[in-house]
Amino acid sequence: MKILFLVFNRPELTKKVLSRISEIKPEGLYVAADGPRDSEPDDFKKCKKVREIVSNKNVCKNTHFLFREKNLGPLHSVSNAIDWFFDCESEGIVIEDDCLPDLSFFRYCSELLAKYRNDERIFMVSGCNFIPRFSVQSSYLFSRLTLVWGWATWKRAWQYYDDSMEKWASYVETNDLEHFGKKRNVVFELINREYLNPLSRTWGVQWRESFLTNMGLSIVPKSNLVKNIGFGHPDATHHKTYHKVADLPVKPIEFPLVHPDRVIPNRDFDEESLNFYFGDVF
Repeated sequence: MKILFLVFNRPELTKKVLSRISEIKPEGLYVAADGPRDSEPDDFKKCKKVREIVSNKNVCKNTHFLFREKNLGPLHSVSNAIDWFFDCESEGIVIEDDCLPDLSFFRYCSELLAKYRNDERIFMVSGCNFIPRFSVQSSYLFSRLTLVWGWATWKRAWQYYDDSMEKWASYVETNDLEHFGKKRNVVFELINREYLNPLSRTWGVQWRESFLTNMGLSIVPKSNLVKNIGFGHPDATHHKTYHKVADLPVKPIEFPLVHPDRVIPNRDFDEESLNFYFGDVF
C-alpha cells in the first residue's frame, strides 16, 4: 500500500494523522509539504515543526519527501504533489493533514484499488460519506461526486486532471449535469465560477471538472470512514468556520466487502449529499 501524505503548517493535525498512518505500516510513504508563505511570518516555524514530525523514520522505512522552499499555494502544491506521486507509483491513497481516517479505510482502499484497477469507468475511491444513513445493501455505491477527504486513485485516472479546464465549455452543452437533479446548479456554479476566473482556481474543483467531463465514476463507502478535523482551525485554508460535516461520525466498514451488482451512479445519493453540504447556497 502506497500513501501520499499532504502537509503544510499544522503540526498538531499532522501528528494525529501521521500516527494513524503509522498503525498500518504502509509499504511506501510519500510526504509533500508546501513552503511557508512570506506574508505569514509564523509559517516558517510551523512548517519547520511539521517537517520534523513527518521525518520520523519509524513510520515507514520507504519514505520519500517533497519539501517546497517557496509557497506554491493550495492549487499547485496539491496537484504537483499528486503528479510527483504518480511519477513513481501507478496507484495509491491520498490523505491531507486534516483528514483522520478509520483504520478500515486503508484496507477498503487497497481492495478496491485492486478490484477496479483496469476499469476505466472508475476514477477514484472516496473514504467519506456525507449521508451514511443512506440505505444500500452493498458495502459501497457508485457516485458522480469527488469526495476527497481521504481518497485513492490510479495514475490512469489522474492523467485526466487538467489545469486549463479545457473541456468545460463543451461539456455544459450536454445534459450530463441533469444527473444531479435539483442540485444541478450547485455543481455548475462551483465549477463555472473558477472556469471564468482562472486566478481563483483550486485543485479540488479542477479535479471535479476533469472527473465530470471525462464521465468518471467514484466509489463511496456505506459508512463514513474519514473525519475532517480541520474545520475551524486558525490555519485552515478553506474551512475556517464550523460546518456540520465536521461532526459526521466515523464507523468502520465491515469485511469481506459486499460488492454492488452493477456499476451505476446513485443519483439520489448524489443529490442528497449536495443538499446536505450546500443547502440553499445556490
